[in-house]
Amino acid sequence: MERTGATQLPASHGRQRAEFAMRGGRTAQRARLAALLLLVAMLMGGCGLFETRDPETPTGSQASDNLALSPTEALIQLETAITLHDPNLYLTAISEEFEFAATPSAFSEDPAYFDDWSYTREDVFIRSLLSSTLLPPDSVATLTFTPIEEVSFADSAVFRESYTLEIALANETLPRVYAGLADLTLKREQDGGWRVVRWVDDAGGDEPSMSHLRAAL
Repeated sequence: MERTGATQLPASHGRQRAEFAMRGGRTAQRARLAALLLLVAMLMGGCGLFETRDPETPTGSQASDNLALSPTEALIQLETAITLHDPNLYLTAISEEFEFAATPSAFSEDPAYFDDWSYTREDVFIRSLLSSTLLPPDSVATLTFTPIEEVSFADSAVFRESYTLEIALANETLPRVYAGLADLTLKREQDGGWRVVRWVDDAGGDEPSMSHLRAAL
C-alpha cells in the first residue's frame, strides 16, 4: 500500500510564516528591552513609581543620560515614559525638529489646529497629559507599539507601527483607550541618540487616535 506524499504548500505561504516569525521576534525583543529599561528607571528613582515628581530643571536641549541607541530603543523609551508618567524621559526620544501630522478626522472642526505642531507643542501636550492633575500618580497608563513594517538605514529609519494607549485620566469624559497607526521617521542625531523626527498619525479602527487626544488637551 503506497503512502500518500505530504502536501506541498505554496512558496508564498512560507514567506508569510517567515514574516510573521520576524515580526514576533521584534515584538519579543522590544518587550525584553522595555522591561529592562523600566527596571533600571525604577531602581534609579528609588522605586518611587507612583510618587509625585517635582519638575526637573533641564540641563540642556536634550537629556544625555537616557540616549536611545537604536530606533527600537527610542520607541521603547516612549512606552516606558508613559508607564512612569515621566514627560522628561518621553522628550528625550523626541527630536527638537519634531513634526506631528494628525489624522484628518481629529480636526474636522478646526483644520488649522494642528498647523505647525512642533517639539514645543509636543512638550506642552505630554506635560499636560502626564501631569498629576490629569493623570493621578496611582493611575495606570500603557503605550504599546506593534511593528508593521520597519526600514532602517545608518542614520535614519522609517517605522510603520500600530499603537494602543490605555490611560485612566482624571477627566472621565475622555476615553480610556486610544489606538491608531503611526508612520514614524527617526534619525540618529549628533549626540548619537535616536529620536522621532516626524509622526504621521492615522486612525486604525473604531477607537479614537492620539490625534484626538492631542486635540482634546
